[in-house]
Amino acid sequence: MLENRNKRIKYRGLRFKRQLERARLFKRPARQLPETGWGNFVEKIGLGSKKNRLLLGILLGGLIYLIWVPNFLYVKSFEVSGGNLKHEPEHRENVAAFLNSSRLWPQKNLALLSSGRLKRKLLAEPWVISVKKVQKIWPNRLKIELEERREYALLESQGKKYIFSNDGRNLNSLEASSTPAEILINLKTPEEIKPEQELSAELLSFIGLLQNKIPEICRSTVSSYTIHPLTNPDLEAETAAGYKVIFDTSYDNEENLANLSVLMDKLSPAEKNRLYYVDMRIKNKAFVCFKGTSCTQNQEIKMPVFGSSQNVTSSSSTLISQ
Repeated sequence: MLENRNKRIKYRGLRFKRQLERARLFKRPARQLPETGWGNFVEKIGLGSKKNRLLLGILLGGLIYLIWVPNFLYVKSFEVSGGNLKHEPEHRENVAAFLNSSRLWPQKNLALLSSGRLKRKLLAEPWVISVKKVQKIWPNRLKIELEERREYALLESQGKKYIFSNDGRNLNSLEASSTPAEILINLKTPEEIKPEQELSAELLSFIGLLQNKIPEICRSTVSSYTIHPLTNPDLEAETAAGYKVIFDTSYDNEENLANLSVLMDKLSPAEKNRLYYVDMRIKNKAFVCFKGTSCTQNQEIKMPVFGSSQNVTSSSSTLISQ
């Protein structure tokens, strides 16, 4: 009973009433807004407090470090590959120049490096055919694979000699070549070649195939090829054994080579010694000309014409069905 009375007295006390009044009239002090436009802008984007400004400063500092200050993302080493590269020093110099080409957007930073721009830079080189791969190896290595243009074939045309690349580009005269002539593939043509003339990449690819296949099939290397780049798809491969093998490059030449292999297996050693030429321009057949027969009298080898699809054998020729 007494305890309840004391509580009532406490709550009715003057001191308590004043505290209650102050609490009722309490107002949190309003934050004073900046008077300038810049201050208002900073306030609106949430940077009015020192804590937020400090956090933003740390983030910007980290970003500046990652982009412009040499760090763990900067390329420490790069590799240029693509077979036996003859012009590797030039390629490496070109890559290094690209990596140091931009200060505002540093290409040496692997995170910022533009693979497309690097490819275009390398393709501008005269000795690069294609860039097969630009691979980023994190955090700081770069691997580049390219196909190099190289001196591939020596073409003799009406007393003049020209060097052609492996993709058919005319590289001017023999004097401009840095590759010994005996290393190049020898080509001949009765046609007049202009300085800007290019050879078909498909033709050169087939010649490269013959370089590997003819020694296996004929047991003889090829000493030279006669081509007709301006008029027809015929190609004559002159073997070191003294006879020619003639192809139509518009045919399926894998099949043609398979047929040639079957034919050479059927010929006896004596017949191979008498060979003058083998004509593979007849679909699924071959025309064989032996030395000392009438077919050797023609100075120009032309496509033979036959009236029968049956096998024909004479002293001068054999038409072998495959």
